[in-house]
Amino acid sequence: MSLPYRSIPEPSGLTAGLNFDAFDGNKTKDIASPGRNFVLHGGAKQTDLGKSSNGFKIEKNGFLESTQIGKLEHNQPFSWSVWIKTPKNLTGAILSKMDESQKHRGYDIWLEGGKVGMHIVNEFPDNALKAVSKKPIPVNQWHHLTITYDGKLKGSGLKVYLNGKTQPMEVTHDSLSKTISTPKAFRIGRRFNGSSTNGLEMDELRLYSRVLSTGEIDRLGYIDPILPLIKEEPKNLNPAQRNLVIDYYLNRHDPGYKQTLAAVTKKRQDLNTLKNKKLTSMIMGDNPPNKMRKTYILMRGQYSSPDESKEILPDTPSFLPPLNKDLPKNRLGLAKWLMDKDHPLTSRVTVNRYWQTIFGRPLVSTPGDFGSQGSWPTHPDLLSWLAKDFIDHKWDVKRTIKQMVMSSTYRQSSQTRPIHMEKDPVNLYHARAPRFRLMGEFVRDNALSISGLLNRTFGGPGVKPYQPPGLWNEVSLNGGRRFVRDNGDKLYRRSMYTYWKRSAPHPGMMAFDTPTRETCTLQRQRTNTPMQALVTLNDEQFVEASRAFAQRILKSTAKSFPDRLDWAFELATGHPADSIRKEVLKDAYSFQSEIFRKEPKRAEDLLKIGETKRDSSIPPQEHATWTVLASMILNLDETLNRE
Repeated sequence: MSLPYRSIPEPSGLTAGLNFDAFDGNKTKDIASPGRNFVLHGGAKQTDLGKSSNGFKIEKNGFLESTQIGKLEHNQPFSWSVWIKTPKNLTGAILSKMDESQKHRGYDIWLEGGKVGMHIVNEFPDNALKAVSKKPIPVNQWHHLTITYDGKLKGSGLKVYLNGKTQPMEVTHDSLSKTISTPKAFRIGRRFNGSSTNGLEMDELRLYSRVLSTGEIDRLGYIDPILPLIKEEPKNLNPAQRNLVIDYYLNRHDPGYKQTLAAVTKKRQDLNTLKNKKLTSMIMGDNPPNKMRKTYILMRGQYSSPDESKEILPDTPSFLPPLNKDLPKNRLGLAKWLMDKDHPLTSRVTVNRYWQTIFGRPLVSTPGDFGSQGSWPTHPDLLSWLAKDFIDHKWDVKRTIKQMVMSSTYRQSSQTRPIHMEKDPVNLYHARAPRFRLMGEFVRDNALSISGLLNRTFGGPGVKPYQPPGLWNEVSLNGGRRFVRDNGDKLYRRSMYTYWKRSAPHPGMMAFDTPTRETCTLQRQRTNTPMQALVTLNDEQFVEASRAFAQRILKSTAKSFPDRLDWAFELATGHPADSIRKEVLKDAYSFQSEIFRKEPKRAEDLLKIGETKRDSSIPPQEHATWTVLASMILNLDETLNRE
């Protein structure tokens, strides 16, 4: 049986199609690419009562399946066209490519009580589009159905045409931003195992890689409104008819339009690819004032026993300055109240913590408690002055810290004299400079800085520097998570950028009392354990830093051994070495040099540690010897402590 529309040119962009006219056993060919097959399963069958010639009917939970077609993406425009005949109140998939185990990732064309719609899903329901027609399809008669999607990630971009007419739609899910790709097979007449659309008949299925124009949709449904319109004078056309003619001309006769459309589509896909690389950040928002949840006094503190006669309204503590009447009583108002120049706590608490970081102990020894149970400041006037100065200079953190480290208090000697031990043994009054071990992050960053390896780049995602292998395996579910170390400059970024796995924090930093971050910590412990020495002596990061430091020494302007020793010691500690340390380092140089002369393989093995390439112009024996000396200098108390 021939049909008039068979002589009409196929719209461009055809990527897959079935006319159901010929089956070879349980297989039928894709008309867009005859090398691809659909396989028949179950009771579905070919019929001789299709819309054109033969058709296809779903019976006894049967379906057609192909693993070679139907690969679509969330940002890719497409059009589906098919003739269908449905029984009453049918629910199920006309076609689908969807993975139930991945929260329904994929897509389908769906009948819902006779209404037609489509799912496009990354994770249902949170990252998905779903639109369903408001009216059901008339049953037991053939209808031409077309569904188009413009690839713009909005439910409004999904359109359903029934017999060439746009159907009013209800968009129930409208949040799609990530891939819908799935390795699952493409199916006709079924979505998952056990689901089927028995009684559904179809014919002339087509998939196009673009949005079809309304004229093309009409032609696929035997209606061609263009032919009479193109014979009319333009002045006789209304705006809708004029748009149809323009659409027809652009898609059929203007090659430049096709090139421009392809370029725009490509740019849109590139833009969506960039957007998908962004990390998702969870943020909170205030409810509208008329929907704010009411809060009550809880009887005996039990959440299930509120006293609804005692409602609590949002306000600030009465012993602190009141909230400005012009400020809203929400998080924005709270933030502005905290940053008010007359607020007595915010700036004091802040500068007290900076002082603690710089001087080792805060002015108020209970930095987490400025209330009645907290300690009185050792220098109340200084704390008040620092707080006001901080506010007056627009909360400039960098300026405040610079002011502290350039003060005569910070720059004085940490040497303890008898009078200090008599009058102020714990140095409450800062008669001498503090002396304390650096925090774990600072120990690592200091070694990298001295060696010349430190990457000073600001911002960006977390990085994964050296750590012993297999630590993540022990704490991950079924041992499935693996630590993959970064490479290049990422290995030498500041420690604040180190990726922090809650159940397996970086072991080198944990050895130096870095908190796990499971709870807020205002004051860190400072311990002195053998494990810390093992980290700075043997950790790959520190051994590589020693090697790079040695190379920096040997490439410096200092040429003699004494000059190199003085240069290295002063670079690491900030002061020259005394005669005792010089003698120890000189003996170590002679001892290690002799070892590496007798066993050059040991020198080569030492110089292989770390990813950075060494300067091959330096003799390996000399480089290895100075690597040991550099490690000794990096492990001195003067290097690991603030003095």
